[in-house]
Amino acid sequence: MKYFDEILKDLSKEIKEKDMDLGQILYEARLRLGIFQYRVADFTGISSIKLKKLENNRFIGSFKDEELERISNFYEFPLEMIKKKAKEYTEARRIKTKAQRYFSHETMQCLQKAER
Repeated sequence: MKYFDEILKDLSKEIKEKDMDLGQILYEARLRLGIFQYRVADFTGISSIKLKKLENNRFIGSFKDEELERISNFYEFPLEMIKKKAKEYTEARRIKTKAQRYFSHETMQCLQKAER
């Protein structure tokens, strides 16, 4: 879609410059296009709950290749970039979950504040 290209071309630069994670990318793309989550869910076949958790970096789990392909096709992002970002996201969530098992709640809050 030519319409998406025009709106999202600046986002492609920001993804590289800011090293955005998958959740940030999908959130920014959806906002710039002015689309509600439920519409993205309709087009991609991915539940709006999963999309919401993903955009808010709360999704725990893995991604199916078909889901990544549908996201790539919908937003017209290169599939390899989406796969790479999904792998990074999954690994970061795995590390965070592992850390939560070993550190106290207060320590985790300090670590989260430091990330911001």
